[in-house]
Amino acid sequence: MTLSAAEIENRLPLWTALSELFLDTEVDYRRLADAVRMSGFALHDVEIILRSEVFPAFVGAMHPVAGEWIPWDEAEVREIVTRSMAGNRPWFGSMLRKFFFWGMIESQWQKVALLVRDNP
Repeated sequence: MTLSAAEIENRLPLWTALSELFLDTEVDYRRLADAVRMSGFALHDVEIILRSEVFPAFVGAMHPVAGEWIPWDEAEVREIVTRSMAGNRPWFGSMLRKFFFWGMIESQWQKVALLVRDNP
């Protein structure tokens, strides 16, 4: 998938907010829900962006040896996601690990989605 520069800039605040789901820190679900609402994307589209753009780029940060605690800035997020989308993923891992990590992210995502639905 190739995005234009305008599409990348439009997604960047959302990518940055969603990247925090991959940190080894406490998640501020209300702040993430606010970011989703402010993104202008429908909730279903945000989940697709999370699954297809953000998750593949940041799943490596969830590896026990590589846990991240410090949030990425927008420039880092842009680089990580666009590099991942170009097929230059920094970490592949096994399908089982990816399935396991998606389960962790999906449970956090459901908390965010519930807040968005309850407070449109």
